[in-house]
Amino acid sequence: MFSSGDDPMIKVRALHRIRMMAVCSPQHDLAKLANVTSTDITAHRQIVLSHLFDEIHQDFRPISSSTMSFSNYQEVLEAVVDNLGWGIIPETLVKQELRKEHLVVLKHPNGMYYESFGEMSRPNDHTVETRQSLIDGIEEGIYDLF
Repeated sequence: MFSSGDDPMIKVRALHRIRMMAVCSPQHDLAKLANVTSTDITAHRQIVLSHLFDEIHQDFRPISSSTMSFSNYQEVLEAVVDNLGWGIIPETLVKQELRKEHLVVLKHPNGMYYESFGEMSRPNDHTVETRQSLIDGIEEGIYDLF
């Protein structure tokens, strides 16, 4: 999810919706529960992206009171596989680990959901052409992930 906050000058462009999965190691305490509640997940460490952790917007705040942050999803994935906590990771990154049974999806009502990914810009931004070519490449290439 992304938000422009209260700034009407920020242009938001959705690129694609990706399924996100709340996952943990099969050895994690949450994996052993028949049904996971919101109280259960807040009681366990959440592995998050550091730039989202630092965001002010409420939608980006971690669910759990205990967190460990990393700079990219690959590091988040590795920490979750190593049983350092649970995390919310794009399906494309966890598919193989789920098949190998190195991860399980949390049995929570929101254990899987779709999230929109996109870009935000301001009208007077001078990096428009460079960013536009990157966005076009991402927009075209993201379909190869599925």
